[in-house]
Amino acid sequence: MFLHSQLALASLTDYTHFNIYNKVGGIRIIANQMSINYTYILESSTSGRWYYGHSANVEERLLQHNAGQNKSTRNKGPWTLIFIRGFGNKLEANRFELYLKKLKNKSYIKREYAQYFL
Repeated sequence: MFLHSQLALASLTDYTHFNIYNKVGGIRIIANQMSINYTYILESSTSGRWYYGHSANVEERLLQHNAGQNKSTRNKGPWTLIFIRGFGNKLEANRFELYLKKLKNKSYIKREYAQYFL
């Protein structure tokens, strides 16, 4: 399911080297050398709704969303990771998340940031 995402992650950023592994129930992202913060987009498999977030551990956040541990995504999933972009610090990741939320235009986001979609 995520085989093509290796190419997307390879071009994420110059900060570090990324590896992606398939595993039961999701994906596993490992960042080497330094701490990376990510802006991510999840898509609901039931409604097609997008959820925007940022985290240093996207794998753990995806598990939390699908376990109903987030008020905004509870009972609206299951959720699938469709977008991930790495940043050098939490502030940059947060600012990009807020920017995407303000756009409110899925077509524009898909077109302008296609390289970050999995």
